[in-house]
Amino acid sequence: MNTMPEALAQYIAVRRALGAKLREPAVRLGEFVDFLKNQGAEFITTELALCWRCNRKTRSAPRGLDA
Repeated sequence: MNTMPEALAQYIAVRRALGAKLREPAVRLGEFVDFLKNQGAEFITTELALCWRCNRKTRSAPRGLDA
């Protein structure tokens, strides 16, 4: 089974191969994976996703994943 960082790298590679640029979103997803790691999470949960989003330093609205 892949770790979350490995799964993220594979996801970004596939999306980029399909033409998505994923510049800023790749950074944000990496920050989310780091947050999950710091929380000791093995799985992504709604609670963790909301906690991460509500506690981010930049409170801008989320962009689409193709930015």
